[in-house]
Amino acid sequence: MDDFALMNLMTGYQQAAVIAAGVRLGIFDALAKTPRTAAELANQLGTAEAPTRVLLAALERLGLATDGPRICLTDAGARLVGDEALALLSLKEAFFARVWNDLDQVVRTGAPKLTSWTQRWADDPQQCRLFLRALRVIAEVSGPDMIATGVFTSGARVLDAGGGFGSYAATLAQAGCAVTLAELPVVAPWASDEVARLTTGSGSVQVVAEDLLAPASIGDFEAGLVSHVVHDLDDADAVALLAGVRARLRPGAPVVVFELAGDSPGFFGPSFDLMMMVEGPGRARSASEVTTLLEASGWTQVRELPAQRPHLLIQAVA
Repeated sequence: MDDFALMNLMTGYQQAAVIAAGVRLGIFDALAKTPRTAAELANQLGTAEAPTRVLLAALERLGLATDGPRICLTDAGARLVGDEALALLSLKEAFFARVWNDLDQVVRTGAPKLTSWTQRWADDPQQCRLFLRALRVIAEVSGPDMIATGVFTSGARVLDAGGGFGSYAATLAQAGCAVTLAELPVVAPWASDEVARLTTGSGSVQVVAEDLLAPASIGDFEAGLVSHVVHDLDDADAVALLAGVRARLRPGAPVVVFELAGDSPGFFGPSFDLMMMVEGPGRARSASEVTTLLEASGWTQVRELPAQRPHLLIQAVA
């Protein structure tokens, strides 16, 4: 690696900041409607013309906008248009970038920089809602096909444990499953609103407020899904949550656990693990570590399903 390549690594945050600025200023939404010059765009958005021109040049170099007097979006830039687009991911990561600046403190002390999810929801519910909406978009554009696992059959009563704002729940409902999405009491009301928008006329999802670490108030499900949850927990709480899901399923019912593998190749594996350490008590885990947690919580016939890393899909039986 030469010095310029090393410097590019150290200034990588600037590219993310350019995209976030474009999202916040409304540049992507404006250019989606009609091509504009830098002067026209600055006038429409109420920004200074010279910096707007430079920001557009930066977006062009990133492959998100075209060059020329009248600027329009590339196909990649068009994916950042709208309230339900990958723009949400940019805003989510802009929030976490501030926390990552203290990564050295996390490594030094072993203590996360963020408070618990419940406390964060009390302190800044709008940011938490944006976070969950961003996760839903990520699932929609890059998540695994849960129907293809063969676990979730039409007519089955499915528990989506900690299902957030329901991207997988909506897909399962569209395939004919009777889905109950269980979320924390602080999350459930907004989850209900978000899920209702996803499932209008295409299957139904019941959202219930349920702490999966507490005694069960719902049960007798024929299949379960635990998606993108286990990494948020330490080992003890992960075992307790998985045991709580098992207690809510019929004996012999299958579950699919979806995680992002901590042993994924390249930079993703360790970076995702560091992200978990920055955010809270959890961590990214390998297939064998998730298997150990499932077996410790009473699940049997644990096996890994085919999936391309960083996706990790593991099936088990209650």
